[in-house]
Amino acid sequence: MKFLSQNVHKIAIETKSFDLVMEAQFNNTYRLYFNSEGLLTESFHNGRDCIYKINYFYNHQAVLISVTCSKLHNYELCSTSEFTYDSKGRIKIETVRHFSFNSNLIWTEQHIHTYNENKEIINILGLYNKDDEFMIYKTYDINHNLIESLTYRNIDEIISWKKNKYNFNGELIRCIILDDKKELIDVLNYYRFKDGLKSVYLRKSKIFNKVSEYHYTIDEMGNWTNKIHIYNGEPRFVTNRTTEYRDI
Repeated sequence: MKFLSQNVHKIAIETKSFDLVMEAQFNNTYRLYFNSEGLLTESFHNGRDCIYKINYFYNHQAVLISVTCSKLHNYELCSTSEFTYDSKGRIKIETVRHFSFNSNLIWTEQHIHTYNENKEIINILGLYNKDDEFMIYKTYDINHNLIESLTYRNIDEIISWKKNKYNFNGELIRCIILDDKKELIDVLNYYRFKDGLKSVYLRKSKIFNKVSEYHYTIDEMGNWTNKIHIYNGEPRFVTNRTTEYRDI
């Protein structure tokens, strides 16, 4: 399971708010580390109160078999994920366990993957306690684009429903959001504009008066290095992304 080309060693991403009040409460910084084979081996994510470390473990065939997340300062375990695969090397079941303080188990999720010729369907079954069960059904196309996401609580109570549409290039162009009664909440339309090493990603709400713009700067390797989020004409966040490449 390769995440990037083998010449990428490290990616560091930092997001800051243009609002000084929000900046004091906002921290979205993380770093990703890759080995010489292009496999993601560990990452560090800044939370509000601590830094989280995620480790990725592979077998001898470079297949991801487990992931662990813990707090960096005291190594307290937060979650684990374990993967099993079918005969074609596709994920069959992902089991996720979430833990609380002192590593007590809170809830468990099972992500069950099924496949046909053109789609991948993921059924996420979660259990907080014996009286509160949730289910998420996600359908992906052959290019791993999310087509539909449907969330239930206790089998028959719909919480949310989302449908996506893509163009011939696999780019998201429309998202339809429905409520628990399957009534329309919003329609989001997406547009992309490119000009050399600059790229603009525009999201417009059809029902609400909302327009989000994402302005990207791209490096010569095709990876973005800077992203500015503009909401209704007002800059909200800026994200800087640094990629370190290996000498080849």
